[in-house]
Amino acid sequence: MVIAISLMTIVISFVTTTGVNQQYRQLMLKNSFQITEGLAKQAVFSLLSGSEQNAQEAMNQVIGFQSVLAAQLLSENQDVFLTLGKYPTHEKTVPASHTIVTIETPSYWLIQTPIKVLADATSDEESEFDLDIGIQEEQIIGYAEVVYSKEYLIEAQTQVTLLISIVGIASVALLGIILRFGLLKLFKPLGDLAHTMQKAETSGEHILAETSGAKEVQNMASAYNSMMKVLDQQDNDLKRHRDQLEKEVDIRTAELVETRDAALTASRHKSEFMANMSHELRTPIQSIIGYGELVTEELELEANFELIDDMDKISKNAQRLLLMINSLLDLAKIESGKIDVNNSEVSLKDIINNITDTVTPLSQINNNQFIIEQNNDIFRLVVDKEKLEQVLLNLLSNACKFTKNGLVSLIVYNDRSRVYFEIKDSGIGLSAEQQYYIFDEFRQVDAGQARKFSGTGLGLAISKRFVELMGGGISVSSEIGKGSCFSFTVNVTPDGYDIELPSFELQQVFVLSDHKTINKSLLIQLDDWQLPVKKLTVDEIMDGFFDDMIMDKSILIVDLNRYQHDDIEGCVEGIIKVVTKKNIKCLFIEINGFNFNSFIDRSFENSIAFLSRPILPNKLQSSIRGLLRGRTTVYHGPKIEIETKGGILEADEKESASVLVAEDNLVNQKVLISMLKKLGVRADIANNGSEALLALSEPDHNYRLVLMDCQMP
Repeated sequence: MVIAISLMTIVISFVTTTGVNQQYRQLMLKNSFQITEGLAKQAVFSLLSGSEQNAQEAMNQVIGFQSVLAAQLLSENQDVFLTLGKYPTHEKTVPASHTIVTIETPSYWLIQTPIKVLADATSDEESEFDLDIGIQEEQIIGYAEVVYSKEYLIEAQTQVTLLISIVGIASVALLGIILRFGLLKLFKPLGDLAHTMQKAETSGEHILAETSGAKEVQNMASAYNSMMKVLDQQDNDLKRHRDQLEKEVDIRTAELVETRDAALTASRHKSEFMANMSHELRTPIQSIIGYGELVTEELELEANFELIDDMDKISKNAQRLLLMINSLLDLAKIESGKIDVNNSEVSLKDIINNITDTVTPLSQINNNQFIIEQNNDIFRLVVDKEKLEQVLLNLLSNACKFTKNGLVSLIVYNDRSRVYFEIKDSGIGLSAEQQYYIFDEFRQVDAGQARKFSGTGLGLAISKRFVELMGGGISVSSEIGKGSCFSFTVNVTPDGYDIELPSFELQQVFVLSDHKTINKSLLIQLDDWQLPVKKLTVDEIMDGFFDDMIMDKSILIVDLNRYQHDDIEGCVEGIIKVVTKKNIKCLFIEINGFNFNSFIDRSFENSIAFLSRPILPNKLQSSIRGLLRGRTTVYHGPKIEIETKGGILEADEKESASVLVAEDNLVNQKVLISMLKKLGVRADIANNGSEALLALSEPDHNYRLVLMDCQMP
């Protein structure tokens, strides 16, 4: 029986030791988890703000805990943000989604927990001022790691094991003496202690044990109670730190909300200011431009060329300033999100005609050739006409500005759903680095060229935004010294085509052109009209190519713009002699730098016509029809007319025509009255909207045109 009881005592001692050690281990692990999670909560603001100082303060508090050897903060990609203490070397671990022991050695645990913030998953866009106040999900922004020593665990386990072993051995030695008296007294306190430990492990609460029974059992209970008190103190410290951290987070959150609201208010005020200042900024500049034109006209009558040159400089700089103001206002509207896309169904032909009238003079400044290549399909676009024209003007004006004695092309083609625009030039070109940032705001190719060519650096940025607003995309390809090509797309309606071809009573079209690019553009247009075309050279014509031919239903188109010849006038004269002798219908296309006036004034019996550049389909078609009908034409630049709801104000109507000018700015009133006076148009002034309505309501006034400032009072 003594042996059995002794064995039982040993078994109980072993079980008790194991239970105590396991319980102590679990409590130590729980404590280490709480410390690590507390560090993670304190490190949220540090990781978000990138402040190592705040992080170090939190980590110093953690290092101060007993058994903590080192601490480390990692970024979301597990890059080290800050390390404190003697951090052991180990292999990279798999990122944890919750608090776990990633590495355990005989001497320490490595505890890792993710650092999370609350994110609003319902928002499609993120703002630098938005805070995650509407809680939907958690987002991991980094990880906290704590190295927790097992030294105190091993020491406590050793003491517990030694103590229980001593108690067991003493119990066995004294078993014979105290068997009758001490058996119950010994086992009951041990059982109570084991039960208390088990209950503490199961419930997670720090339950104290009763110090009753034998002295050794009381010592064990006291050791256990001391451990529970230490854990209670650590829990209280963690709770206090957590409460303090939560208060700091609340304060920082309130500060960020206030900062965000202030920034949003400032942005709104900026947008409102830019919108309100739009009219005020443009009005004086337009007045300067208007008065400049009037003064220039007077100086031209006086032949005062020196002052005309000065006025031209004033006008150009005013136009440049107006362009810069418009660009800045467009950019401000885009950034504030207050710019609208006003889609409507428009004719591509009308858009290209408008662009041509503006770009042609620009191309001639640097002696450039401007050509247009497009499919014969006359299709309709559902697009914002104003924005599309602005994009084309921006790109084409840049091409004309950066090209000298070269070629600028507008190429338009399409499929069933999109229209493709390409603007090519043979100018200075762009490097790969310049192409990378060419669409950035306020960026130009380099400082030297910015001074040489001028500009705000906003044209391409605004063009890119406009194209994207219209559902398209823009790109650039270029090579230094060889020119650039800007390409963009817009949508087209599926039924937006009118493929009816013009009809001509022609059997043959002969084309005389010695420049392959111009020739290609002209040939594409004629081929789209399904006309039979034959290419000729000057030498072939001079050598009697037409001598044995009947040319009743044929026409010759002459394009010598790039013809390398010392005597262009003599060459043209020679061609005219040939075609007049054979009674050939001939269409001469404008030659840059060559004046056709001496030929235009001569009579050619309705067999010769002259066409200005660029070669637009409607102009070419009109000229060919005129020749075939025996009516020669001279196609000049755009004609400026004053159009009203009642029709065009013809020359013989100007004396009696009456115009109402509704304008609150005195300077603008004078400019408009002077301009209308030069056109022979009589005008009345209304200083505001009320006066304008009153004037229109009077029965004696029959105004045919109202010029109105849309932002006047």
